[in-house]
Amino acid sequence: MITYSAAATEHDRQMRLLALKALRVTRNAWRNISLVDLDRSWAETAPELTRSVQTLMTAAATEGATFGAMALAEQGAYVLPQGFVNPRAFALSAPDGRPLESLLYSPVTKTKNLIGAGMVPQQALAMGGKDLDRITRTVLSDTGRGAASVDRASRAGVGYIRMLNPPSCSRCAVLAGRFYRWNAGFLRHPRCDCRGIPAQESHADDLRVDPYEYFNSLSPEEQDKHFTKAGAQAIRDGSDLFQVVNSRRGMSYAGISQDGTRRGQSLLSLNTDEGTTKRGDFGSSERLRADSEGFEPSSRSKYQRTVQKRLTPEGIYAQNLPREQTLEQLRRFGYIQPGGQNPNGVIANPSRPVSTMSEAQKRVQRATLAWDAVQEGRNPFGKGPLTPQIRAQAETNYRRWIGSAGEIFTR
Repeated sequence: MITYSAAATEHDRQMRLLALKALRVTRNAWRNISLVDLDRSWAETAPELTRSVQTLMTAAATEGATFGAMALAEQGAYVLPQGFVNPRAFALSAPDGRPLESLLYSPVTKTKNLIGAGMVPQQALAMGGKDLDRITRTVLSDTGRGAASVDRASRAGVGYIRMLNPPSCSRCAVLAGRFYRWNAGFLRHPRCDCRGIPAQESHADDLRVDPYEYFNSLSPEEQDKHFTKAGAQAIRDGSDLFQVVNSRRGMSYAGISQDGTRRGQSLLSLNTDEGTTKRGDFGSSERLRADSEGFEPSSRSKYQRTVQKRLTPEGIYAQNLPREQTLEQLRRFGYIQPGGQNPNGVIANPSRPVSTMSEAQKRVQRATLAWDAVQEGRNPFGKGPLTPQIRAQAETNYRRWIGSAGEIFTR
């Protein structure tokens, strides 16, 4: 069960109230938009709408900038700020830096484009209104998070824990529950309502969220909805949640939907490019296999990728294999990991998660894997024969990085 501190709960309640106010503001404003003359009716409505949204943005920034003190105090980790956030500054423009008026006008442009594409005008107008609702809610969430990030930056040694606000999508689930430093960006999608709870790393364990606990708190129907049917089944069968969710980043779709996502778009293949480079999780495992076919240039990126295509969970379950063979396929393509279902994420090799490694440690890891492959008679850098030059290069790299512990020394 995901639990929030009292300060975080109150912050979430206040942000939800602001979102409801924004919904009333945008819907009242959009009722004044006429299909007879979209631009004129918008010009008459926009000034008051902009002022109302700016007022809500100031309130969101105030809320984001002030809840952190109580959140830290509840953890026994209060830190004096070196300065105070100016909430009004966050209402001077949209969170992405463009003029707020320009961002709020975009639903009008969308309505025109939909009508031009042949959609029934009334339906296009309704779609534009929904877009305005989404934009305004996202603006408020981003404004609150932005002000909170500035407040964290003003407190020495304070970062944040990303917390879910259920129901949450699979992309948010894999990002939640970890400690992020004060300057780490907050990845989000439109209408994302996850929160960053201020914390010091030494106190972060009290706030961490287990994504598997969240997954198991959902009904099978909800699991299928948020993680896809095949993805949810793979997790129920023991696959690593992070590998399953991230595999969708490398899938190819037929197009982009009207809401800007791939929702509803058919898949072009049941393979994924995710993790298939030499440094990727699946690619690293392939390099260690005796029957590996190596790597080949990719037309979609500058990196070489495995010759062996990596099946997605959808591709594995589509084969309708017996259960043991299905589980073996999930292991073969890197979804069931040797480390099991670790809430911090796991990789096939070595046992230490890459997410906790410094760049120096990664250099040592890569050099060690390459040297191990050479000693086993395999080309560690891809397809082709293991030449004396490759052997020498692997040995040189290994000596260098082992001798310096992966560090690069400069004057």
